[in-house]
Amino acid sequence: MEALRKENYDYAIELLTQLIKKEPQCIDARMKLRDVALAKQAKGKSFFKKVMSTAGSGAHLARAQMAMKENPEEALSEVEMILLTDPKNVLALKLSADAALALEFIETAKITLQIVHKLAPEDREANSKLANLYCDLDEPEKAEQIYAILVKHYPDDQDLQMEAKNISARKTLNRGGYEEARAEGATFRKLIKDVDEAERLEREARMVKDEETANTLLTEYEARLENEPQNTKLIVNIAEIYAAQKNFYRSLQYYNLLEGIDGAVDAKIRRDMFDASVKRFTQAIEELQPDIPDYEETKAAYIAERDRFVMDDCRDRVERYPTDMALRYEYGQLLYEAGRVSDAIAELQRAQANPHHRLKAQILISKCFAEQGMRDLAVAGLQEAVNEKNTMDDEKKDLLYTLGVILHDMARYDESIAQFKQIYAVDIGFRDIAKRVSDYYSRGSSSD
Repeated sequence: MEALRKENYDYAIELLTQLIKKEPQCIDARMKLRDVALAKQAKGKSFFKKVMSTAGSGAHLARAQMAMKENPEEALSEVEMILLTDPKNVLALKLSADAALALEFIETAKITLQIVHKLAPEDREANSKLANLYCDLDEPEKAEQIYAILVKHYPDDQDLQMEAKNISARKTLNRGGYEEARAEGATFRKLIKDVDEAERLEREARMVKDEETANTLLTEYEARLENEPQNTKLIVNIAEIYAAQKNFYRSLQYYNLLEGIDGAVDAKIRRDMFDASVKRFTQAIEELQPDIPDYEETKAAYIAERDRFVMDDCRDRVERYPTDMALRYEYGQLLYEAGRVSDAIAELQRAQANPHHRLKAQILISKCFAEQGMRDLAVAGLQEAVNEKNTMDDEKKDLLYTLGVILHDMARYDESIAQFKQIYAVDIGFRDIAKRVSDYYSRGSSSD
């Protein structure tokens, strides 16, 4: 980057910050921003300036922590403000990694946790997350190295010792070492001294894949729950197993137990409860026998009830988590599909505060405007969104397609085909784009 080469750090930061706002998943831009912040810090700030630059980080940190559960993207943005002036702030980096994991920005989370590891190799929480992430990414050797360092820092921590052994066992299984051990007369249990822990790992590794094992786990967990009725982790595990078995009725029975435990139901669990409920409705519809009396009327009533539930539940979650803009986008989409265009516009405009959903929301807003006869507003919004989007991905194709359709409906055929041709040039299989372009050229004129 030219600005960085010339040590114009503030300009480089401004450019990269704007890019990240438009493309929050751009790992290269995010890491380059960290590099610029480090380079600027290394340029030689005085102790006084360093103190002043970090003085305002507390407010950003507080906002990030409050936003983490309901709006991790907002939390990530707040943390970036801290890291611009204090790029080695371990607490901010840990929050950044948590937000990235919540958003499923896996590469961002990994690189951020690697930075924490370099700065604070003794941080058990962050380094355990990094080790587990390495395992999820099929890099168990790196996970083993992380735990080896942690064990040196905490030599008397028995739980940590066991976690390290579990990682070693996972590595052996992943690399085929288990078969080698068996050939030599060993067993998986000998890889871990604690036999009970070995049995637990064996069972849980096969949990969803093996129906018999899942039922064994259910029996064990439900027995434990009788003695630990407030154990939310157990309740969630049981509900998830039943959901994996497609027994959504039982899954919901256990999820509903969480309602009686203070603070047990967070945004993720509420979403899982919603998903299980919708799947239960769909399952009931699919199980209807076509030969029953009034089959069509019964099926229509079930579908209407499901759709009513989806709308009501989404509205309730929006009221419960008013700062979750992703949820507002979902609600706006439902309102649009239900024909409540004005209500949809209001929710979608608020959802645009989330950069991740801003352009998708603009597509629906423009469709709403078009349905209300305000096609000029629809076109203006879409053109602005198209100009902002540099990458020709599915989102940009959707923007161009929607713009092309609305322009066609306005009899602006040459402008319409110009949008369609941009898609045609890179993806002839996108929706009906091949037919639209072919029809235009077969007519040989710019008329409908």
